[in-house]
Amino acid sequence: MRTIFAMGGGGFTMEPDNTVLDEFILGLARRPMPRVCFLPTASGDPLDHITRFYEAFSDLPCEPTDLSLFRLGRYYDPYGWNYSRFSIGFNLWPSYYGSSFWLNDPWQYRLPPAYGPYRWVRYYDDALLVNIYDGQVVDVIHNFFW
Repeated sequence: MRTIFAMGGGGFTMEPDNTVLDEFILGLARRPMPRVCFLPTASGDPLDHITRFYEAFSDLPCEPTDLSLFRLGRYYDPYGWNYSRFSIGFNLWPSYYGSSFWLNDPWQYRLPPAYGPYRWVRYYDDALLVNIYDGQVVDVIHNFFW
């Protein structure tokens, strides 16, 4: 039988020098080297949190790993242009809001839902809410995917 233990907060995130809670959790495992997976929050934890996780668990009897659902691959501009900071009211070219740029699961990123002709699209590290009928940007969150 497999056991999965999930915990939010505490442990290495709250008291980096106090390993009592982390060691207790590892003690619940029925194997000598349990796997421990750090799953960043829905907004994506900063790289230093992931680094601290590995630092905290590297000296403990376990196999640490992380699974990030929010590290998106590299952004490729459809025209090969450099980044421009778009604002509300800007009209995008259709290549920038095609379905390959849609964020079809905005709730996974804690973005507000998009209804009707509106879609959240990724533009470099920004999240843009775009009217896909005319390309008008109606909302912008800069540096969302940093």
